[in-house]
Amino acid sequence: MWRKEYRIVYYSWEFDTLQSFYRDILRMPQMYGWYTSPVDRGCKFPIGENRLELICRHPTLPQGPAGMRLEAKDIELCYKNLKKEPRVTVIQPLAKRDWGEYSFCIKDPVGNWLEVYQSWEDYHPQGPDDGSGYFTDEFTAILYARDLEKITAFYRDSMQMPVVLTWDRGPGDRGCRLRSAGGYTDIRQLTEDTPQGPALTTIEAEDVNACFHWLESRPDVEVLLGLTDTWYGDRIFQICDGEKNVVEVLAYRRNMKDRKA
Repeated sequence: MWRKEYRIVYYSWEFDTLQSFYRDILRMPQMYGWYTSPVDRGCKFPIGENRLELICRHPTLPQGPAGMRLEAKDIELCYKNLKKEPRVTVIQPLAKRDWGEYSFCIKDPVGNWLEVYQSWEDYHPQGPDDGSGYFTDEFTAILYARDLEKITAFYRDSMQMPVVLTWDRGPGDRGCRLRSAGGYTDIRQLTEDTPQGPALTTIEAEDVNACFHWLESRPDVEVLLGLTDTWYGDRIFQICDGEKNVVEVLAYRRNMKDRKA
């Protein structure tokens, strides 16, 4: 059902602070931004074919903080530089994990978590810092669920996202990774140590009309917004899962074979 683009969307009234954090501290290139009013503006950062989107606006449903996972080009250099930054809060220091990765976790100024990783096999020091970006094109949105099996079934069966990995390292570390267009979605067990709330993700559909009719027929799908043509050129709809994570499905109308359908 899905085309290429996948996004995680962070809503915050501290937009300027958040934009500066991802652009200046994390060195993520900004695609563009928009400004409709002081309470309606945003920007996007590319991660391969996928996106991080920051928005200053009331969300459809209350959200966050949320999380995502990015692959480092040189995880030791990335960690060395980021832990010096006063606006970076380290949640988990850099360590070698039993499942074949080096990883660390930080949070941004409004509480969203970023897990940075690199596989043991892929780690090779880049040499002196050349000021370029820290991350590769691989992107994973992280959703935390009280009912892990129920929410996994929603994305696997209703959203038609294939499972690529599951893990169970004990009660506090269980989850499932699903392929989501050009990226991945991690569904992880919510614990007392993971204060994330619901999140919004956006995914590009091959056929947005057929996708809507399929999803609205599913018993575990709540439709928040029906098919809508936006002024900026997309056809979208919004649904949510059983724990109020919002999914916006979109098609760029310039790519639709029949724009009037």
